Amino acid sequence: MGPSPAFLRRACVPALALSLLVSGLVVPAAAALPGLQPAEATPAAGAEEPTPEPGSERAAQVEAKASGEKVVVDSATTPTDQTVANPDGTFTRTMNTAPVRMETSQGWVDISTDLVKTVEDGKTVIKPEQVPIDVTLGAGGSNVMASIDDKDGHSIEQSWPFGSLPVPVLVENTATYRQVLPGVDLVQIANKTGVSQVLKIESAEAAGDPRVAQMRFFLDTGNTTVAETGEGAITATGSDTGEVELHMSGGQWWDSSQPGSSALDPGTPGLTRPFEFTLGEDAGKQTQVFGMDEILDASDVQYPIYVDPPWNVLRTDYVMVDTAYPTTSYWNGAFGTSTQNVGYLPPNWPTDLKSHLARSYFQFEGKPFDATANLINARFEILETWSASCTPTGIASWVTSPVGPATTWNNQGFNDTPDPIRTDRGNVAKGWSSACPAGSVDAVLAYQEHAFLHGGIRYPQRFGCLCVVCQL
Repeated sequence: MGPSPAFLRRACVPALALSLLVSGLVVPAAAALPGLQPAEATPAAGAEEPTPEPGSERAAQVEAKASGEKVVVDSATTPTDQTVANPDGTFTRTMNTAPVRMETSQGWVDISTDLVKTVEDGKTVIKPEQVPIDVTLGAGGSNVMASIDDKDGHSIEQSWPFGSLPVPVLVENTATYRQVLPGVDLVQIANKTGVSQVLKIESAEAAGDPRVAQMRFFLDTGNTTVAETGEGAITATGSDTGEVELHMSGGQWWDSSQPGSSALDPGTPGLTRPFEFTLGEDAGKQTQVFGMDEILDASDVQYPIYVDPPWNVLRTDYVMVDTAYPTTSYWNGAFGTSTQNVGYLPPNWPTDLKSHLARSYFQFEGKPFDATANLINARFEILETWSASCTPTGIASWVTSPVGPATTWNNQGFNDTPDPIRTDRGNVAKGWSSACPAGSVDAVLAYQEHAFLHGGIRYPQRFGCLCVVCQL
């Protein structure tokens, strides 16, 4: 697909959700929602209706009808999915790309990445309040940086190679260690599935420090073996499983040429440049080595510059592909923010002087609906945070084959789908100014009357591993 006259837009992933409305005042067993027990059949006249099992969809349905309020189906709740019974007898299921809640001894609680200090084994450490994996950050006074553990016995620990770190300044989910080298800050960012470290290099003088040019982190592994992917990324394979359990996508960097750029955001229009990682050894320890030459040799950059390597558990939520870097995977954002890009930018906009055409994929991995479920409609919702003007430009949503950490422009779900389904299209512009502020963008994925059958397959079955691609 050739470049379009429309400009790049950005979408905020945390607001992303797929909402499915399924009918069933009394849901037959064959049409029950995934993860739910089938509702009881309508009792014969005069027969006493059995008491529904607490927490079941039938119990929620009865309570919703009696109260006139929506009721959560407890037995169908997962980290990414929630089903509610509506007073009219229907069910609404919302599926998120990334976990939004986690189960604890007190029940389901919202995930929080805000950092707090706590004590473990007699040592002060910093941890996010409530996330489904174990992320720990160093509290300063030593070279301990961060550790990530998937809670299944696989871990990676990182440490700083240039002495002890200072006590960090904590703001929400970020820990800033100031002046870890002259003119260099280390910013660690906790997220739902891992941690990112951003190096803020304030000036060309700071970038000229030999330690910056030879930047690396020490790595210690737990029940894992790390290896290079050959594409600038590093993976950690479980010694017990033989499967990739932790993943560090190739690094990204950006400068201060765009408004709003910071350690947390490359600014508008949100473009980053990739760089590669390799494995090395220093003082008998394994190291994660930055490909700094790609960054320090770049011309016409504005300082400070930001260099970001993230480690995450291997969960596929979303990925962007870009014609400017056709072999690069922007898996799960691949930098400290959670934004994705869609659309076209001409070469006079970005600092890399390349033309960009981006698509973004979002994957929902809920259990499939039964083929006979009466799906009334499905809506895909995302927050658009920036566009290049207030002139509405075209955008479309498609259902494609699954994506993953290896998805790039040259290897993407859209190309791999023989007959992708376009589910909606429209013209939008949100986030340029107060005249067109940031806001929600909805896309219709399915209707009861049409687009319900495709290739002889009933549409609900596709929601077992749904990948939605947004593009122009």
